[in-house]
Amino acid sequence: MLREPWMRAALALVGVLTAEVAAQDGWRPADRPPVIRGVSRSVAGVALGRPVPTRQLDTPGTFPTAYRKASPLRDEQPSYGVQPIPTVPQPGAVIATSTRNAAAAEGEPEVEPEVGGFATDRNGLKRGGTLKSVAVIEAPPFLPNLPDRPMPLGNWKSTYPVDGPPPPLPEPFYEELGASGPRFYFGAEYLLWWTKGDKAPPLATAGPNDPNVVSPGALGDPGTLLLRDGELFGEMRSGARFTAGWFLDPCGEKAIEISGFFLGTRSTKFDANSAQYPVIARPFFALATGTLGTVTFPTESSELVSFPGRATGRIHINGSSALWGVEANWVCGACCGCDWRANWLAGPRFVSLSENLKITEEVNFLSTANPVDIAPFQPRDRFTVNDSFSTRNRFWGGQVGAEGRWLQGRWTVDGRAKLGLGLTEQEVTINGSQIRTRDGSTTTFTGGLLALSSNIGTHRRASFSFLPEVGMSVGYYATDWMRISFGYNLLYWSSVVRPGGQVDRNLNVFNIPNFDTGTLVNSGENRPTVPFKTTDYWAQGLTLGVELNF
Repeated sequence: MLREPWMRAALALVGVLTAEVAAQDGWRPADRPPVIRGVSRSVAGVALGRPVPTRQLDTPGTFPTAYRKASPLRDEQPSYGVQPIPTVPQPGAVIATSTRNAAAAEGEPEVEPEVGGFATDRNGLKRGGTLKSVAVIEAPPFLPNLPDRPMPLGNWKSTYPVDGPPPPLPEPFYEELGASGPRFYFGAEYLLWWTKGDKAPPLATAGPNDPNVVSPGALGDPGTLLLRDGELFGEMRSGARFTAGWFLDPCGEKAIEISGFFLGTRSTKFDANSAQYPVIARPFFALATGTLGTVTFPTESSELVSFPGRATGRIHINGSSALWGVEANWVCGACCGCDWRANWLAGPRFVSLSENLKITEEVNFLSTANPVDIAPFQPRDRFTVNDSFSTRNRFWGGQVGAEGRWLQGRWTVDGRAKLGLGLTEQEVTINGSQIRTRDGSTTTFTGGLLALSSNIGTHRRASFSFLPEVGMSVGYYATDWMRISFGYNLLYWSSVVRPGGQVDRNLNVFNIPNFDTGTLVNSGENRPTVPFKTTDYWAQGLTLGVELNF
């Protein structure tokens, strides 16, 4: 029995405190959790002391958890001041990515934070904290999908943990990214074109079978029928055009392009013989003074190819025309939109037009012919006359132009316009001859009928000219690398020489070999001449093509 009252009070207080402590849950440390790898540990866990009953706190606004309503956990991410990245990064954009702490980035062993006994001391994924560093990656240029390297399917909004600053991309990577599209293209087109025809003087006629007519088949005489009016080269013909280009940059802004075209040689032919037309003649205008029979000179006249009772014969007229050209262009992008593009182009150009006209007559004098009627020839003589007119035009110059393409799905509409300026070398070559065969011997004379000593030879000059060209087509991409097209094209040439324009039908009869001048007097005119007549020229028509891209 305690003698003092204060000792009994102390023992009672100790007993009360011991009972209260025993009533509470016993404390024990939590199990050590496994270490989570690859998660940022730049901020150590927070260590707390023992729980303290809220009734012992005097902090205003603090309430027991038992009276607080449960609320969903907000998954708030810290803001690092980086703007949201677009779905597809634009060239030069900056992508921010989180990093681990410096120790982990440098390959040092990871240090686990000290673990306390409370669950809050456990290491795990933190929902807050401070960003230690930012890795900056520049987005590569935007590219279309490559066959062996398809575009990533992610939305590019996620961030990815990296071990420190990213290493520089290797050079081959950049080179591969640069190949954003085809670098080479090739096109082939079938051409169905018409060209401007040429015009020559009347070359062959048929006349009346009347021995009293001095010049049967002469123009303007009654009964004269025009067999060949001189129209040449106006028919449709086929050809082809080929184009090849190489882009000098990945974006297709600059390219070198080479193109060439040709139209197949077009021939104009005419044949007539004495079985078809008893009287065949070649008309001309005779320059002389005086009278021959009942005809006064100068006047319309003719050379006979066939006439009943005198001679049989045939006339053959042949003409050919060939057009071709090449060009090289520097192509540079001018402007573009979402579904269209326009380019400038410039470069040298060469175009050639070569044509000729040949007239051949063959005469066989009958053995029964009256020598007076066929003088200066004799019965059984064979007589051949050749006239040839050839022209060549070669354009040398430069050109500028523009082209554009409008794209709608797989359909395209293309247009191109060019203007060439330069010199045209014009060349005219005239040849003529007569060949007489008598008693097995052959004699050749210089000059035919329209090609005589006064105009025979090669004649050249240069002339300034311009050469515009326009074209348009509608195309369809059958595949990503092949396009087919159908269109129209027009080529114009301001100044050319053509064979029909070089025929001078005004002839000094004293220059014609084997022409019976009789009592006529030489007028002294040195005809025919070389007119060097120029005209314009065009070629136009349809195109059907295919274009391949590599």
